Amino acid sequence: MRILHVADRLSDRGGADLALLGLLDSLAAGHEQHLAVGRDDGVVRPPCPVTVVPGLDARTRAGSPSRGRWSLRSRGAPGIARRAAQLPRPPFVAATAGRAAASARRPTQSFRSPPRSAAQTPCADLDPLLERLRPDVVHVHNVVNPAVLAWAAGVDAVVTIQDHRFFCPGRGKWTADGRVCGEAMGRETCAGCFDDPGYFEAVLELTAERLDAVRNLRLTVLSDYMKRELVQVGVPAARITVVPPVAYGLDRDAAADGPSCVLFAGRVVEAKGVREAIDAWRRSGSALPFVVAGTGPLRREIEAEGVEVLGWLDRRRLSAAYRRAAVVVMPSRWQEPFGIVGLEALTLGTPVAAWDSGGVREWHPGGELLAPWGDVDGLARALCSAPRQVVDRPRGFEREDLVRGLEAVYCGRAVLGRGGAQASSG
Repeated sequence: MRILHVADRLSDRGGADLALLGLLDSLAAGHEQHLAVGRDDGVVRPPCPVTVVPGLDARTRAGSPSRGRWSLRSRGAPGIARRAAQLPRPPFVAATAGRAAASARRPTQSFRSPPRSAAQTPCADLDPLLERLRPDVVHVHNVVNPAVLAWAAGVDAVVTIQDHRFFCPGRGKWTADGRVCGEAMGRETCAGCFDDPGYFEAVLELTAERLDAVRNLRLTVLSDYMKRELVQVGVPAARITVVPPVAYGLDRDAAADGPSCVLFAGRVVEAKGVREAIDAWRRSGSALPFVVAGTGPLRREIEAEGVEVLGWLDRRRLSAAYRRAAVVVMPSRWQEPFGIVGLEALTLGTPVAAWDSGGVREWHPGGELLAPWGDVDGLARALCSAPRQVVDRPRGFEREDLVRGLEAVYCGRAVLGRGGAQASSG
C-alpha cells in the first residue's frame, strides 16, 4: 500500500512525535511511505522520503481551503473512496464551526478541474505532492490547521487525533480552578477557563472548526479515553478506532547511567504535574534523589529547589535514565491523551507511580502504584512502594498490534479495542 503521511513536524521531542515515528517504523516493512511535514528539526531520519511543506505546522487558518471535495479514487488512486455521510452535528458546533462547515457542504468536484485561485488554496499546498505520489491512503497526524484539515476531508484522509485541541479549547480537560472537566465542549461550559472573552470566542470557534472538519472522516486515537471524549462532542463512535502507540527508539540493552533515583520524564510544565511530583517525593521521605529528564518553562523554578534537571535527552540517554530510575513519577494534571512516557518506562522494566489521568489506566498495571487524580499523599505512598515492585512489559502495545490496527483502518474496517476483533466502520 502506498501511504502519504502528513504531519505538523518531524521531531522526537514530544509524545505525538514519538507515536508518529513508531508508526512509520512499524509500517516500513510492508508499505511504501512518504512523509510531508511543516517543519523538520533535522534530528530524526525516518524510514521513508520526507518533503517539507510550509504551513502544515500552523495552528490556525492562514488561507482558505480549496473548494473541491475530491476522493482518492477520483484522483486515480486505488484506495478506498467514499463520501462521508453528512451526519447531524450538535447545535453548538453547527453554530460555531465557521468556514470548514461551509466547505464541507460544497459538492464534489472533479480532480481534473479543481479551482486553483490563490484565495481558495491552503497555505500548505499538498496537491502537487498528492498528484505526484498518487497514494492509496492519506494519513494526517497532529495537524490542527483548519485549512489543512478541510483539505484532508476533501481527500477522505485518515486522521489521528493526538490531543485535546479538537474538543477542548482550554487546558486539556483540566479547568482553571483545578478540577477534571467531564463536560462536553460548549460556550457556557468552557467560558470559565478564560479571562478574555474575545480570546475565548476565537479559540472556541477554532476548536469547533477543527472538529467539524474531521467529524465524518476515519479517525484514530491512542486511547479509549480519547475516543470517549470525541464521542461526547458528537463524533460517531463507529468512525473512531483506538490504535495505541509502540515504545519507539528505546535502547533495550541500555545500562543505568547513574545512581538510583526518582525520575520525572517529560515537559517541565504545570500540566505535567512536575510540582506535584516533587511534593509527593518530599512527602514520601525517599532517600533517593529526584531527577528530571526534560526541560520547559518551570525549569529554573525547580532547579532553584535543588532538583537535578538533565534537560532533553535523546533516545539512548533517556533509555539509560529509565534504567537508572527506581521509579518514574507521572502526576499529570491535564487529562493525558495516552502518556507514552509510562509505556516507555514499563517497557524497560521500571515501575511507574502515576495519577489516574485520562488514558493512563489503559497501559498502567494499576494497584497501589496508580493513585486517584489529585491525590499527592497517595502518590507519595506509591513512590514508597514502587522500588519493591517487579513490572512486566505491558501487553497490547507491540508492533504487530499497531500494524494490524492501522491496516484495518486503511482498508475501511474498525478495530475494537486492542484485541484485533474487526467490525464495519459504518
